[in-house]
Amino acid sequence: MLSGLRFSTTTWSSPSVTTTWPRSSTASSNSPRTVFRPMKLRLVSLTLLALLSACSYRLVRDGARLPSSQIDSVTVPLARNQTIEAGLEDRFTQVLLERLRADGRVTVAEAGQAAAEMRCALKSLRTDNVSYDSAGRAAAARATVTAECRLVEPASGTVIWSSGERIASEQYPLGNDPLVNEAARDAALAEICRDLAETFRALLLDSF
Repeated sequence: MLSGLRFSTTTWSSPSVTTTWPRSSTASSNSPRTVFRPMKLRLVSLTLLALLSACSYRLVRDGARLPSSQIDSVTVPLARNQTIEAGLEDRFTQVLLERLRADGRVTVAEAGQAAAEMRCALKSLRTDNVSYDSAGRAAAARATVTAECRLVEPASGTVIWSSGERIASEQYPLGNDPLVNEAARDAALAEICRDLAETFRALLLDSF
Protein backbone atom coordinates (compact mmCIF):
# COMPACT_ATOMS: atom_id res chain seq x y z
CA MET A 1 0.00 0.00 0.00
CA LEU A 2 2.82 2.39 0.81
CA SER A 3 4.69 1.51 -2.38
CA GLY A 4 1.54 2.25 -4.37
CA LEU A 5 1.39 5.72 -2.87
CA ARG A 6 5.01 6.39 -3.78
CA PHE A 7 4.32 5.27 -7.33
CA SER A 8 1.48 7.74 -7.63
CA THR A 9 3.72 10.58 -6.48
CA THR A 10 6.42 9.64 -8.97
CA THR A 11 3.87 9.66 -11.80
CA TRP A 12 2.75 13.24 -10.90
CA SER A 13 6.36 14.45 -11.15
CA SER A 14 7.07 12.58 -14.37
CA PRO A 15 8.83 14.28 -17.32
CA SER A 16 5.64 14.04 -19.38
CA VAL A 17 4.05 16.64 -17.11
CA THR A 18 6.99 19.03 -16.79
CA THR A 19 7.48 19.20 -20.54
CA THR A 20 4.25 21.16 -20.85
CA TRP A 21 6.19 24.25 -19.65
CA PRO A 22 9.12 24.58 -22.10
CA ARG A 23 11.97 26.94 -21.30
CA SER A 24 13.86 26.79 -24.56
CA SER A 25 15.70 29.84 -25.86
CA THR A 26 13.31 30.03 -28.81
CA ALA A 27 10.26 30.36 -26.59
CA SER A 28 11.96 33.02 -24.49
CA SER A 29 12.93 35.17 -27.46
CA ASN A 30 9.37 35.17 -28.80
CA SER A 31 7.61 35.74 -25.50
CA PRO A 32 4.86 38.40 -25.43
CA ARG A 33 6.78 40.46 -22.85
CA THR A 34 9.81 40.82 -25.13
CA VAL A 35 7.63 41.90 -28.08
CA PHE A 36 5.60 44.36 -25.95
CA ARG A 37 8.54 46.49 -24.78
CA PRO A 38 9.53 48.05 -28.13
CA MET A 39 5.85 48.53 -29.03
CA LYS A 40 5.28 50.34 -25.74
CA LEU A 41 8.30 52.59 -26.32
CA ARG A 42 7.08 53.48 -29.79
CA LEU A 43 3.64 54.38 -28.44
CA VAL A 44 5.15 56.60 -25.75
CA SER A 45 7.37 58.33 -28.31
CA LEU A 46 4.43 59.02 -30.64
CA THR A 47 2.39 60.39 -27.76
CA LEU A 48 5.17 62.77 -26.73
CA LEU A 49 5.58 64.00 -30.31
CA ALA A 50 1.87 64.69 -30.55
CA LEU A 51 1.93 66.66 -27.30
CA LEU A 52 4.92 68.71 -28.39
CA SER A 53 3.26 69.51 -31.71
CA ALA A 54 0.09 70.60 -29.96
CA CYS A 55 2.10 72.88 -27.66
CA SER A 56 3.99 74.73 -30.40
CA TYR A 57 1.38 77.46 -29.90
CA ARG A 58 0.31 77.82 -26.31
CA LEU A 59 -1.65 80.21 -24.19
CA VAL A 60 0.57 83.06 -23.06
CA ARG A 61 -0.27 85.30 -20.13
CA ASP A 62 -1.19 88.92 -20.82
CA GLY A 63 1.76 90.85 -22.20
CA ALA A 64 4.16 87.89 -21.90
CA ARG A 65 7.33 87.83 -23.98
CA LEU A 66 7.07 85.83 -27.20
CA PRO A 67 9.87 83.91 -28.92
CA SER A 68 10.45 85.62 -32.28
CA SER A 69 10.56 82.24 -34.02
CA GLN A 70 6.84 81.83 -33.35
CA ILE A 71 5.65 84.78 -35.43
CA ASP A 72 6.91 86.09 -38.75
CA SER A 73 3.69 87.54 -40.15
CA VAL A 74 0.29 88.70 -38.95
CA THR A 75 -3.01 89.65 -40.48
CA VAL A 76 -5.25 92.24 -38.86
CA PRO A 77 -8.97 91.76 -39.52
CA LEU A 78 -11.41 94.56 -38.80
CA ALA A 79 -11.72 95.08 -35.07
CA ARG A 80 -14.95 93.99 -33.41
CA ASN A 81 -16.89 97.06 -32.31
CA GLN A 82 -18.90 96.45 -29.15
CA THR A 83 -19.59 100.14 -28.60
CA ILE A 84 -22.44 102.22 -30.03
CA GLU A 85 -19.99 104.49 -31.89
CA ALA A 86 -20.41 103.68 -35.59
CA GLY A 87 -17.19 103.46 -37.58
CA LEU A 88 -14.87 103.41 -34.57
CA GLU A 89 -13.58 99.96 -35.59
CA ASP A 90 -12.54 101.25 -39.03
CA ARG A 91 -10.53 104.11 -37.61
CA PHE A 92 -8.81 101.98 -35.01
CA THR A 93 -7.96 99.12 -37.39
CA GLN A 94 -6.53 101.50 -39.99
CA VAL A 95 -4.25 103.17 -37.45
CA LEU A 96 -3.12 99.81 -36.04
CA LEU A 97 -2.19 98.58 -39.53
CA GLU A 98 -0.21 101.76 -40.16
CA ARG A 99 1.71 101.39 -36.88
CA LEU A 100 2.57 97.74 -37.48
CA ARG A 101 3.78 98.40 -41.02
CA ALA A 102 5.83 101.38 -39.92
CA ASP A 103 7.50 99.32 -37.20
CA GLY A 104 8.66 96.70 -39.70
CA ARG A 105 9.46 93.93 -37.22
CA VAL A 106 6.62 91.76 -38.46
CA THR A 107 5.11 91.35 -41.93
CA VAL A 108 1.50 92.45 -42.25
CA ALA A 109 -0.04 89.92 -44.62
CA GLU A 110 -3.40 89.31 -46.22
CA ALA A 111 -5.95 87.03 -44.57
CA GLY A 112 -5.03 83.37 -44.95
CA GLN A 113 -1.35 84.13 -45.63
CA ALA A 114 -0.13 84.95 -42.13
CA ALA A 115 1.14 82.85 -39.25
CA ALA A 116 -1.27 84.55 -36.85
CA GLU A 117 -4.28 86.84 -36.69
CA MET A 118 -4.32 89.91 -34.47
CA ARG A 119 -7.94 90.01 -33.36
CA CYS A 120 -8.96 93.17 -31.54
CA ALA A 121 -12.17 94.25 -29.86
CA LEU A 122 -13.35 97.72 -28.85
CA LYS A 123 -15.25 96.70 -25.76
CA SER A 124 -16.70 99.92 -24.36
CA LEU A 125 -16.90 103.68 -24.85
CA ARG A 126 -17.83 106.01 -22.05
CA THR A 127 -18.20 109.81 -22.08
CA ASP A 128 -18.21 111.79 -18.84
CA ASN A 129 -18.42 115.50 -18.14
CA VAL A 130 -15.39 116.54 -16.13
CA SER A 131 -15.80 120.30 -15.61
CA TYR A 132 -18.54 122.93 -15.54
CA ASP A 133 -18.76 126.68 -16.05
CA SER A 134 -20.16 129.20 -13.59
CA ALA A 135 -23.66 128.62 -14.91
CA GLY A 136 -23.40 124.89 -14.28
CA ARG A 137 -23.03 123.95 -17.93
CA ALA A 138 -20.56 121.24 -18.94
CA ALA A 139 -17.33 122.86 -20.05
CA ALA A 140 -15.27 119.73 -20.76
CA ALA A 141 -15.80 116.01 -21.21
CA ARG A 142 -13.64 112.93 -21.30
CA ALA A 143 -14.07 109.98 -23.68
CA THR A 144 -12.73 106.62 -22.51
CA VAL A 145 -12.37 103.48 -24.63
CA THR A 146 -11.56 99.98 -23.36
CA ALA A 147 -10.06 97.58 -25.90
CA GLU A 148 -8.23 94.26 -26.11
CA CYS A 149 -6.16 92.44 -28.72
CA ARG A 150 -5.23 88.78 -29.05
CA LEU A 151 -2.85 86.96 -31.35
CA VAL A 152 -4.51 83.78 -32.57
CA GLU A 153 -3.28 80.78 -34.56
CA PRO A 154 -5.83 80.73 -37.42
CA ALA A 155 -6.18 76.98 -37.96
CA SER A 156 -6.72 75.97 -34.34
CA GLY A 157 -7.94 79.20 -32.76
CA THR A 158 -5.26 78.88 -30.08
CA VAL A 159 -4.49 82.16 -28.30
CA ILE A 160 -0.75 82.79 -28.61
CA TRP A 161 -0.68 86.18 -26.92
CA SER A 162 -3.14 88.52 -25.24
CA SER A 163 -2.79 92.18 -24.36
CA GLY A 164 -5.42 92.09 -21.67
CA GLU A 165 -7.86 94.99 -21.47
CA ARG A 166 -6.29 98.39 -22.11
CA ILE A 167 -7.87 101.79 -21.53
CA ALA A 168 -7.25 105.08 -23.30
CA SER A 169 -9.00 108.38 -22.59
CA GLU A 170 -8.95 111.91 -23.96
CA GLN A 171 -10.45 115.14 -22.66
CA TYR A 172 -12.07 117.69 -24.98
CA PRO A 173 -13.76 121.09 -24.52
CA LEU A 174 -17.48 121.72 -24.70
CA GLY A 175 -19.19 124.94 -25.73
CA ASN A 176 -22.51 126.25 -26.95
CA ASP A 177 -22.16 125.05 -30.55
CA PRO A 178 -23.17 121.38 -30.98
CA LEU A 179 -21.21 121.06 -34.23
CA VAL A 180 -18.04 122.31 -32.57
CA ASN A 181 -18.62 119.96 -29.66
CA GLU A 182 -19.05 117.03 -32.03
CA ALA A 183 -15.86 117.92 -33.88
CA ALA A 184 -13.97 118.10 -30.57
CA ARG A 185 -15.34 114.71 -29.55
CA ASP A 186 -14.39 113.24 -32.92
CA ALA A 187 -10.84 114.54 -32.54
CA ALA A 188 -10.66 113.00 -29.07
CA LEU A 189 -11.76 109.60 -30.41
CA ALA A 190 -9.16 109.81 -33.17
CA GLU A 191 -6.47 110.44 -30.56
CA ILE A 192 -7.74 107.51 -28.49
CA CYS A 193 -7.48 105.22 -31.54
CA ARG A 194 -3.89 106.34 -32.06
CA ASP A 195 -3.04 105.79 -28.40
CA LEU A 196 -4.56 102.29 -28.35
CA ALA A 197 -2.93 101.30 -31.63
CA GLU A 198 0.47 102.40 -30.35
CA THR A 199 -0.09 100.57 -27.06
CA PHE A 200 -0.94 97.30 -28.81
CA ARG A 201 1.95 97.65 -31.26
CA ALA A 202 4.40 98.14 -28.42
CA LEU A 203 2.94 95.37 -26.27
CA LEU A 204 3.07 92.88 -29.13
CA LEU A 205 6.34 93.67 -30.88
CA ASP A 206 8.33 94.57 -27.79
CA SER A 207 7.44 91.07 -26.54
CA PHE A 208 9.58 89.47 -29.25
